[in-house]
Amino acid sequence: MSIFTKPRSKLETSDIQQLLQDQAVENIRLEFKSQVPDKDETLKKLSSFANTFGGFMVIGAKANSADGRIEDLLGVDEQSG
Repeated sequence: MSIFTKPRSKLETSDIQQLLQDQAVENIRLEFKSQVPDKDETLKKLSSFANTFGGFMVIGAKANSADGRIEDLLGVDEQSG
């Protein structure tokens, strides 16, 4: 099942791992960030999702800079705020 069709409250780690298996590509509804973005960048991206079709920002996911295809799920250290 796609992360786009599953209720957000039902998403699990395996759903994110499925993105890696499927070699998902960044698009209008999906953004990969290898590091925690700063507040301004986060607000801009979430605002763009809110003004279109919704979407997901996956933090801790490395994407290929040439085609936006997910390459790895590195994770990030937990940060407050």
